[in-house]
Amino acid sequence: MLFNVELVLTTTCNAACPYCYVKGSEHLSIDTFKQSLSKVRAYTQKSGCDGYTVTFFGGEPLLRFDTLKAVVSVLKADPMCQGLTLTTNGTLLTLEIRDYLKAEGIGISWSFDGITSTESRKLKSGDIINTITKNKDLILSLTHGCKAMVYPQNCGDLVQNYEFLKDFGLTDIDFSIVRDDIWCSGSIKVFRRSIYDLKRLYARDILNNLPISIGFFRLAILDTIIGLSCGKREFSCFAGVNGCALMPDGKIYACERFAVDGKFCYDTMSDPFKYRYLYNPKNYHKCRTCMYNAVCNCGCLHEQLKNGNEPLRCVCDLYKIIFRCTYDLVHELAENQCFRSLVKSWIKFDLSNFTKPKSPILNNVYEDLRRVLA
Repeated sequence: MLFNVELVLTTTCNAACPYCYVKGSEHLSIDTFKQSLSKVRAYTQKSGCDGYTVTFFGGEPLLRFDTLKAVVSVLKADPMCQGLTLTTNGTLLTLEIRDYLKAEGIGISWSFDGITSTESRKLKSGDIINTITKNKDLILSLTHGCKAMVYPQNCGDLVQNYEFLKDFGLTDIDFSIVRDDIWCSGSIKVFRRSIYDLKRLYARDILNNLPISIGFFRLAILDTIIGLSCGKREFSCFAGVNGCALMPDGKIYACERFAVDGKFCYDTMSDPFKYRYLYNPKNYHKCRTCMYNAVCNCGCLHEQLKNGNEPLRCVCDLYKIIFRCTYDLVHELAENQCFRSLVKSWIKFDLSNFTKPKSPILNNVYEDLRRVLA
């Protein structure tokens, strides 16, 4: 297992998504990074991991391209570093940056929420769309995927954003919900209608042999197969388990979300990983009677700790909608060859223990997934 390091080059961003929790104007210096690298290595070993991967984070990390290059040269010399990724909104990409990322083998995670999600940012909506359109070839030369966050203000626009991102040329559209306590019953109802509209459109595309991956459905399918094959995993995210965030001031936190609050700082703890059993989704009291307990890995640890170390009700409601909608999709497409091939391409683990569950709803999807995987 590898340790996951969020390396925050800057807390400044040129877009400022409305749901984003990162604020400020701090920048990481190369000297601070060099001084902190020994701590990253130590935490990697203390967590029980064999090496670490780095995701350059922000803010918008390409605002500090020179620092990025200096940091990469140090990381490339460290045998414990096993991979590099850059999270970016794509607006600052140039040919020079594209060629550098390719030459250094740095993958990118492109974050863009779609045409209906651009109204509350520093950049005007038209400026974002124009810039993204101008950079289309650069983006597609680096990735055919996109991280698209879904939150109350855009949750009714899944179809429009899917159509835009699909027409852009993407084959992996990673819609993901913002797992904060910001959802009311009204927005959850809107989300439910919207994801079922998305499911119907997506099923039509699959039937037309378009092998596109949508994050909602892919993750729910994988979590279900993993849960019924390998057992439910023992963590909801890497925070406090097998990852950290290195901030511009050199301090290390469980993740950047905790850093914003000044909480869960590894540097102030004798052993930041000794509490892992507390964050194990298998141990949450609230989850024990849930029909999805065997496959759901809960929400954001930061938000759960604020909620008495229990999952948020609103996030539970959203996950139940996603699982139910996904299982309907699996039932509908279980005999479709395009869908079957797509799901099989996601499988990177042993299926020999894929076993029938006790829960009736999981038993139904188990039978459908057996047909898909046959």
